Amino acid sequence: MDQGTDVVDILAGRIIPLRLGYVPVVNRGQRDIDSRKAIKDALAHEREFFHNHPSYRSKAQYCGTPFLARKLNMVSDSFLPFSSNSE
Repeated sequence: MDQGTDVVDILAGRIIPLRLGYVPVVNRGQRDIDSRKAIKDALAHEREFFHNHPSYRSKAQYCGTPFLARKLNMVSDSFLPFSSNSE
């Protein structure tokens, strides 16, 4: 998201509702990639962004790449059958 962007209505599902909702993330931009910004540093920047942004700080625990990874894991576990006999 660019600085000054506020997508609270979209994330709340008031514009386009999604059954499983939205998870906002801040990705590395081309400048970050070109300057070899470490993923660890990008995740720290993302966490700082959501914890300090006035529109997102109250829901920061539901934002970011780590939350998205946990949510995707939970969703995939609920949809994909687990077979203990797989070889």
